Amino acid sequence: MGEYNWSQYKAPSSAKKAVKKIILPNCYNAHNIRQKVTARMNTTKEIKFNSFCYFDVETKSDSYNYYPYCDTLTHFDTYHQKLTTDEESGSDILKLDRTDGEANPMLCTCDQCGGEMYEEERIYIETESVDVCEHCATYCEERDEYILTDDAVYNSYSGTYHYRGDLDI
Repeated sequence: MGEYNWSQYKAPSSAKKAVKKIILPNCYNAHNIRQKVTARMNTTKEIKFNSFCYFDVETKSDSYNYYPYCDTLTHFDTYHQKLTTDEESGSDILKLDRTDGEANPMLCTCDQCGGEMYEEERIYIETESVDVCEHCATYCEERDEYILTDDAVYNSYSGTYHYRGDLDI
């Protein structure tokens, strides 16, 4: 296991009550680590593992051909080149929750309704300069682009949508 400063997990000297347990970040081999901590610290305190990891892992690249499935450090921040537990959103964050070697882009928010969507599903509305979900966008053949559904006027005669800003109504 290598040399590690286990003293950082002891109770602070200002504590009024004696600490009866030691809490460590959760990990795959928690059983082995629990035994080693008990032996190293020569303690009978209860050793618990919480569900949050308090560290990040730096990587050497911002992209890879294949990504591992991760169940603790589930987010890969490509800009900062690190694996993390932070559930930040953005175009630089990939979620490593697939077993086929692919990475999922993180969710982003629709600028119109506030709903969540995958980055790859967002639709750019040029008339408003916003990114929206498929529920807030309507394709306008006349303009050959998506417009906000709120700005779409349906023509029942032609069966097409028109942009409200192009009409004299």
